[in-house]
Amino acid sequence: MRDILVAKSEIENLLHNLTEQILKDISNSCAIIGISKKGRIIGKRIVDILKQRTEKNIEYGYLDPSLYSNKFDENQLDQKIFGSNIEFDLNGKKVIIVDHIIHTGETARAAIEGITEKGQPNEVKLAVLFDRGGRKLPIQPDYTGREIVATDKEFVMVYLEEFDGKDEVRLVNW
Repeated sequence: MRDILVAKSEIENLLHNLTEQILKDISNSCAIIGISKKGRIIGKRIVDILKQRTEKNIEYGYLDPSLYSNKFDENQLDQKIFGSNIEFDLNGKKVIIVDHIIHTGETARAAIEGITEKGQPNEVKLAVLFDRGGRKLPIQPDYTGREIVATDKEFVMVYLEEFDGKDEVRLVNW
């Protein structure tokens, strides 16, 4: 395992910078949807900051994209599913999907499928705290906190306080 790439204070700064990018593009009819376990956490943190900074009505929900993934395996159902909760109408809204990291683009593709199954947003955008590159699909984030360079033999580990008891990012060799 390598040294810490990103410490807690820098994660907080990146989160605020990411929120600033989103704030410039936010509308009255906007929803933030956190995807994956850690995207759900980052999405909630962004919504909390946005609610402090704007009067706009920003709805928040979360979606488990694994149900829409090409890699979904019903035999691993208990391990993969963390739940989805979107209790508002997505039709005609700007939806911003939030994840902690983007790599191949598969999770974002699956999330888009899940969102469009639940409604027809006017626009869908993608926000990620970290972009590690290596896309296999033509999906790019609209809002990015930071790019991290990693080889195919390195795994970017994002740790979040609410899930892991700490905020930091490390690279782990396979």
